Order: sequence, then structure tokens, then C-alpha cells
Amino acid sequence: MFYSDLSKYAFSWVENSKLKHIFSEKNRPDIIITHNTDIAIALKYDESMTAPTIQEKGRNTYAKKLIDVGKKYNVPIVENKELANELFILVKTNQSIPYKYFTIIMLLYVKYANFYLTKKDNYFEEMFEIQRLKKHEILSLIIPERIKIEVSNNIYDIIKDKCFNINIFGFVINNIKTEENNKLENYEYNIKVNGLLVKNGKIMFTFVEPFEQLNIYLSECLKIHYKQLIGRDEIVYFISQINEKYPTLINEIIKYYSIGEIRKVLHELLDENISIQNIVTILEVMADFGNKEHKFDIILESVRKAIGRDICFPYLYDNVLKTISFEYELEKTINANFINVENVVYLNNEYVRIVHECILKATKSLKNKNIKPVLVLRTKKQEINEKCC
Repeated sequence: MFYSDLSKYAFSWVENSKLKHIFSEKNRPDIIITHNTDIAIALKYDESMTAPTIQEKGRNTYAKKLIDVGKKYNVPIVENKELANELFILVKTNQSIPYKYFTIIMLLYVKYANFYLTKKDNYFEEMFEIQRLKKHEILSLIIPERIKIEVSNNIYDIIKDKCFNINIFGFVINNIKTEENNKLENYEYNIKVNGLLVKNGKIMFTFVEPFEQLNIYLSECLKIHYKQLIGRDEIVYFISQINEKYPTLINEIIKYYSIGEIRKVLHELLDENISIQNIVTILEVMADFGNKEHKFDIILESVRKAIGRDICFPYLYDNVLKTISFEYELEKTINANFINVENVVYLNNEYVRIVHECILKATKSLKNKNIKPVLVLRTKKQEINEKCC
């Protein structure tokens, strides 16, 4: 039991009860920052918070206790003397960390707690939205000379020795060229794709360093212009990487599909903001249709089913998928107006507007909570089961 794990310590019942709550599965800290065993700061962040919060802190013997229990429950323990001391003095328990510590703590989360950045609506979440990295292999995409960042002299001095690695939609874009542009004003930058200017702006000196800001601006640009980045040459490069581990799969894919057809399937998925990180599964599904007529609507629907977990992943909150549904009578009416063409299901056009309005009303109350619910409709099989009951 938990208390027996702490039996070697002579602590009060109150302290042990507090730790039992802190290290429960739901409340467990993301990371513990320490100064030897003299100071320990337990940090926690979830969707309800505007910033990481000090969940608990301790000195001397209580710090050692936090560290030991953290190790037992596989919480990352990070030694950072200066940060631990400052947080202990300046920030109270259950209080959010100050803005000036955002960048360093963000980097610790990325390095030690396997979290990564994506964009959200408000500024902090844009900088620090954390989701656990999936276990699929991430592809590397090298695009020489296609992406260029031009910066003013004063910014170039800061970032010239740093390399951009952008992870979007499940693949990594590297080898991004950085140049100094004497015509730009102080703190100004240009982002160019295939030689064309796609974004211009100025670095704002806030709690986020210039390199991290450019990382975010660049990620957002490349999410919009990805079609200019993933051409036939890049598809060939993807295939060459996969061929090293899955030669049989690649031989079958090349036998039945052109590079243009593979590119078409990947672009369709990316158009729906679906990660192609699990590209091996995508190609496996395509291979199943290899010697048949290539009806891409059917292929895409089969791919979506196969990578359903990846599609649902961005919508999870505390590993729970939030859903909404229609009233039963409306569901029956909508269900009766689906058209099935060769296992691909379409909704009758005259009901699309009704569904759209219903979804807008249902999600309006959830907008402020930043929840992206999934719409669930009963299938005919489920209706039959309910009637039998």
C-alpha cells in the first residue's frame, strides 16, 4: 500500500495524506525540479490551467521524500539548482509559474516529460500546448532551398548557430536555411517557401526567446503551405526510408501505385489535418486495394478506420474522448437519409444544413472551454439492438 511505501519516513499523517493525493494516478506531477535533495518543486499542467502550476514544494527531509516518491512513480526528476531555488522562494503552492520561466520550463517538459508544442487559440497555449508524443516513428523530410528564413542583423546574431526542426502532421522538416537580410528593420523577419514570401513580421521581446517565436511562426506557415513541400520527390524520400524496414510492403506499393497516387492519398489526409506519422499503416491499407480498381474514396475511408486512434488523439482530454450526439428521433431521421455507395457512406445533401446548424448550437457552449467534441451517431445495428432490448 501507499502508506507502507512511506514507512521508512517518520512523517505526520497530514504529510503522508497530502502525498498520497499528489501521487494518485489523476493528480501525479509531470516533472519534479530539484536542487540536490535540499529543494524539490513538483509541477503539474492540464487543460484547465493557463500555465504550469506548483503542485507541491518542499525543503530538506520533505524534499527528499518528494523526490523518492516521485522516482517510485516514474516522475522525471530534473536537477536545476537556480530554477528550483527561485521557484521555491517566489511562487506559492497551487500558484502558476511567472511568465519569465515559461521558456525554460517548456523546454524541460519537452526534454524530460515527452511533451511537444502545437498551436491553440490563446497565446500561452500556442506556446505551451502539451500532448504526449505518440510512439510511431517520425519521418525526416529534407527540403533543400525550399524554405528560407530571412532576419534582421540583430536577430541573426541570436539565432545564427541554431537549427530549426519543425514537426507538423507527423513528419519533421529540417535543413531550413537562415539568412541575414540587411534591408530588414530591427527584429523583422521574412519566411519564404519556394522563393515566395509567405509571412513577414517582427519578433516581440516577451517571455519567449526569438528562436522559439520563429519556430512557432514557421510551424504555422508550413501547416498552411504543406502542399508546396510534399511533392513527388519527397514521397520518394519517404518511401526510401520505409523501404529499409518494410521492403515487402514497399515492393507491393510500387507495383500497384504511382508516386502521384500515393501523394494524392497523403494530401487528402493532410487536408483533413490528419497526421501521416503512421504512414506504414496507411500504405498497408493501400496495399490491400493494390490489384483492384483504385477508388480513392473507398481507400481513404479504409485508411481513416485503420488510423482511427491517430485521428482521435488530438481530441483526447485526460485520455477521455468527449462526444456529443443528437436526440434519438433526429438521429433516426438522419440515419435513414445516409446513402451507401460501395461501402462509402454519404449524407443526403438536404440534411447537411440541418446537421451543420445542430452542431453549431451544440458546440457553442463548449467553445469557451476549448473542448473539441466528436459527433457520435448511432448505426442501424445499434438501433436494432436497442429495439430488441
